[in-house]
Amino acid sequence: MIIPMYKNFTKKVHSGTHIAFFVFCLASVCVIFSGCNSHNAVSIQDWAESIGLKIIVTKDSTVYKNNLHAEGIDSDAVVSLLTDIESGKWVNVHGLLIIKDGCVIAEEYWNGSHASKLHDIRSASKSIASILTGIAAEKGFISSAQEKVYDFYPEYEPSFPLHLSQEQALLWKNSLTIEHLLNMTSGYEYDDWNENFRGEMEIAKSRNWLKFAAESEISKRPGTFYAYNTASLVLLSGIISQSSQMPMKEFAQKELFTPLGIDRWKWFSRGGVVYMGGNLWLTLRDMAKIGLLMLNDGVWKGQRLVPHEWIMEAEKELTADEPSWKKHGFYHHYLWWQFDENIDGKRIRAFYASGNGGQTIMFIPDLNMVIAMTTGNYNTPLEGQSVEIIREIVIPATLYPVQ
Repeated sequence: MIIPMYKNFTKKVHSGTHIAFFVFCLASVCVIFSGCNSHNAVSIQDWAESIGLKIIVTKDSTVYKNNLHAEGIDSDAVVSLLTDIESGKWVNVHGLLIIKDGCVIAEEYWNGSHASKLHDIRSASKSIASILTGIAAEKGFISSAQEKVYDFYPEYEPSFPLHLSQEQALLWKNSLTIEHLLNMTSGYEYDDWNENFRGEMEIAKSRNWLKFAAESEISKRPGTFYAYNTASLVLLSGIISQSSQMPMKEFAQKELFTPLGIDRWKWFSRGGVVYMGGNLWLTLRDMAKIGLLMLNDGVWKGQRLVPHEWIMEAEKELTADEPSWKKHGFYHHYLWWQFDENIDGKRIRAFYASGNGGQTIMFIPDLNMVIAMTTGNYNTPLEGQSVEIIREIVIPATLYPVQ
């Protein structure tokens, strides 16, 4: 994915899970399907009402612009955006869904996509992995993110750099926590951005994902160094399954997808272990539900699914000492990306899941808004346009209504 930082943003290319995805298919990896027979989607009106949202979307362009204006939205900016996507000015966008103040203000599909189509959200899956880990904490299956990773994997022994003493190696191993996995500061050797996805390639060839991940080399002291390590996230699948005594797909279905009303999804797995770092398939509307869950502090229809403390940690104000910032100049915490936008002195903090190709689930508490977007710009710099659209068009449109 591409990580845009500020108004004139710096772009960092990440194409996570694109190589592994191909290898997975060749390797006949077990795919989780849950109620995935194709069917016609319900109308946007019925869908919105089912989750307590209003809707102003209509096929009458004049009425639609008036409705946007009445909601305090720059109608010209929104309509121009949809027109520009249709014309191809914004390249290969598949779907866009915007919800603000409990109201659906836009839902459109292009390039053969539609409301019932499942979309591979690639590395945006990582943020859902964080949610599932938080749910395990809410249920008491894990006590906190400070639990030690190797307490769950006593049968495995990682390797270490040759210069470490046995005492130092043991200290590193015993200090590795769930939180380190969530912050990409585990210290494991593979860095997908700097090694052409070597970790993803290697784990895809492995018959035992947990063994591969747990026996990888810990090359840096946990907590001190950021490395985008997709392979290590399978360890979260094993931790949740062990602690809950449920297969990972059963846990995800029971504790997250069923409460959200998500009945069509698929996720790659092998030997019961889910590939938590990518390749979850969802519809655009169900992506938006994930954003709404985060926006609503982990509560869905009055039921708390994710601990308040977990949401607050994902939204934590970070400093320049954060390992992700020190290495790359962006914030990545609890597997959610962050950016600040400052428009005429108004500070907007945004949090988002991001996947190769431009797959985006963003929630913005300061604007009470959720945006879900799917695109087909895999492995190209164009994947950055999703966040660019949001920062340059969608956010300003909510701040500067036409009078």
